[in-house]
Amino acid sequence: MLLKINYGLKLRRSTGFVESLFMLMSKSHLPIPDYRRLCRRQKSLLVDIGSRLARGENLSVRIDSTGLKVYGEGEWKVRKQGYLKRRTWQKLQLCMDLDTQEILRAELTGNDEDDASVGTKIFKGKTIHIDRFISDEAYDKFGFREFLGSDILQIIPPLKNAVIQKSSFESQSFIALGSFLTLKYCYLLRDCLFLTPVYHV
Repeated sequence: MLLKINYGLKLRRSTGFVESLFMLMSKSHLPIPDYRRLCRRQKSLLVDIGSRLARGENLSVRIDSTGLKVYGEGEWKVRKQGYLKRRTWQKLQLCMDLDTQEILRAELTGNDEDDASVGTKIFKGKTIHIDRFISDEAYDKFGFREFLGSDILQIIPPLKNAVIQKSSFESQSFIALGSFLTLKYCYLLRDCLFLTPVYHV
């Protein structure tokens, strides 16, 4: 399965690829799962992508959302009224470890939910395992910054129309992290690392 995912192969091609590798290694006598068996195993494969957040590791994480276009209509509606190319949107929130590019959490929501509120659900009870948090300006919300707390290094560029409150936690974070240009540079640099695994998803 790892070879299939890493090289973007179909199941039959993955089987042939492993067979050729075993022949080159003079290990052709070793059994290789056939296509039907791989299909059954792939269907029942369970992956706990949220386990590392609960392990007590000190992580540097990056979170972002992307839009998913959903097509499809019910059979009854198509039969009675015909087919129309209607579509809806959903948002996929991905949390990634910046060091390993491993996806730690994934959350699928409607397009009307706020990114910061979904981020609160994702990290609820798990902020003690995070050293550094990087995201875009969609997470620049007072409540979300307070939720993360002052122990986490927050690299979140502010909104264009953001106003710093002198007594707020946000202003203290801006002073600790430096100027807006420094934040923007860090954000763009880390964004390049984040786009690679998202593209493969």
